[in-house]
Parts: sequence; structure tokens; C-alpha cells
Amino acid sequence: MFNKNMHILDSALRLVLGGILVWAGFFDSSFIANTWVSVAVGLFGVLNVVSAVIGFCPVYHLAGLSSRRSEG
Repeated sequence: MFNKNMHILDSALRLVLGGILVWAGFFDSSFIANTWVSVAVGLFGVLNVVSAVIGFCPVYHLAGLSSRRSEG
């Protein structure tokens, strides 16, 4: 369906960053005082985790970028 456009290192960094953002946004309510900002941070983290797992970044796709080596 989607061609992978993320390098394994890019995916690993997004997975770690996304996990931290999910934790900060949804599980540690004392870290961010504003509820709406906390939810936004958590959702941004979820998007990064999903992107890392599937190896496809829609922003990279729209910009015509790829951190993955070309095959061949």
C-alpha cells in the first residue's frame, strides 16, 4: 500500500521519541499543565510510533523525501 520511506535508524529514533511523548502527554499529568497541550503532545507521540512501526512517513512522502536507501 505505502512504500517505506524511512531508514531503520529514523524509525528507531521516532519510536523512542514517540514513546516519550506518549508518556509525557497521557501518563504523566504533572509534566504538562494544560490538558489540551498534553493531549496534543500524546497524539503527536502516537503518530510517531505508528509511523515508526509501518516505516512510512506521510510528511516525507508529501515533500518527496526519503531517509531510506534506494534499492538496486
